[in-house]
Amino acid sequence: MAPRRIADFAMIALFLAGIVGFGAMSMARPADADSLARENRTPARPPNVSLNYRSIKKAPGQIEDFFNDRIAFRESLLRWHAAARFSLGASPTEKVLIGRDGWLFLNEPKTESSTGRAPSQSALAHAWADSFHQRGAWLAQRGIRYIVIPAPDKHSIYPEFLRDGASVTPLPTAGELLGQRIEADQNIEFLDLRPLLRQAKQERLIYYRTDTHWNEDGGYIAYRAILERLLKRWPTVVPLSREAFEETIAPYTGDLTRMLRLPTDVPENATFLRLRHPFAKRIEREVPLDPELHSPKHIPPQVWGTGDSSLPRAVFFHDSFAERLLLPVLAEHFEWLVYCPSESGDPKVIEQFKPDLVIHEMVERKINWQRALNLPGFALSNSK
Repeated sequence: MAPRRIADFAMIALFLAGIVGFGAMSMARPADADSLARENRTPARPPNVSLNYRSIKKAPGQIEDFFNDRIAFRESLLRWHAAARFSLGASPTEKVLIGRDGWLFLNEPKTESSTGRAPSQSALAHAWADSFHQRGAWLAQRGIRYIVIPAPDKHSIYPEFLRDGASVTPLPTAGELLGQRIEADQNIEFLDLRPLLRQAKQERLIYYRTDTHWNEDGGYIAYRAILERLLKRWPTVVPLSREAFEETIAPYTGDLTRMLRLPTDVPENATFLRLRHPFAKRIEREVPLDPELHSPKHIPPQVWGTGDSSLPRAVFFHDSFAERLLLPVLAEHFEWLVYCPSESGDPKVIEQFKPDLVIHEMVERKINWQRALNLPGFALSNSK
């Protein structure tokens, strides 16, 4: 065999050995949890393949997802790739839209829809309305007041910072249509924060530039709106003025910045509010939240309150938007308030605590891009 042919075979063998070795090394290591946390997700589960057509059809994608989450040097490779794309003015990830003047936005269709295509907003609004009607009737049978609060997506409050042609939710959104569908339901109070937030943004920044959430000033607008809804029934539930909070400015790295994975994260300056004289305290009571309904996982279920029996008692189903000021400041106005991180809610928590009020906050994009979650426990036939 000619020396050149031997060299060719040796090169091919080394190349194949490198690929196999790299793959084996990747599969032998655990998923990079810190790297995946930058994407706000957990590692892909091992493939679950059975001998049927549907399972076999899904297997290649499951295997690819499992391998990609464990690939060696994952974070470094992603950062190099991100830096190259960002230098050309392109977003390093389909999950983030690069807006004007340093603003970043979540690309909803790629993150919330399983197909990446826009679902029927009217159909989604109808399904979510049915779900909330069911919950409202279930709660009304128990004499519990029910307030539904969609947290608006950032691009619906700051559309002027989107670049021309950016892909966003089709209009009218399911979140907008939902309000029309349930406004006549006497068992539900629908709290639309968009007019208040759009008015407030004329005076100060109310969403982070580099994060999906409202900032603490946005949280303060939601806080006031909730309490003003309760004043008629509980006249002592008066919202605190903004002067009751100490203001500080500090660097903040938003979740959208982390998703970009640039070699160096550039934080923005953000305003943080701290209550000068807090009265509510953490109460050591167990919250029986179903682990399957617990989301986001990094926020534990917890109970806060003042112990004042003249104040209402409530269960607050929420997502990560509640971390901005609402947790624990909202508890200043309740005998006790159960903070329950769950977008769907859990009837077992309500049955145990028997509150006067249930507040249900969830980000609007869940309504715009996901199917409504219906739990058997909220069915009227199961009520007492």
